[in-house]
Amino acid sequence: MKELDQLRERYLIIGNRSLLDLIQITWIEHRDQAIVLGYLLKTSNIEGKIHRQKKLISTLENGTNTD
Repeated sequence: MKELDQLRERYLIIGNRSLLDLIQITWIEHRDQAIVLGYLLKTSNIEGKIHRQKKLISTLENGTNTD
């Protein structure tokens, strides 16, 4: 959970919510000098919530990410 706290400090704030408040982490994997996160994106439409699974790759060295 320390890693998630570090990511929360580094990543996008949307209004008064961070990116990690908008997603549900499903798994964490370490690769070389990166953390790979599997997550569900929390969105909504008329029928209710839709979840999309994507990967968030964060390098530990510079705090960048790619989809």
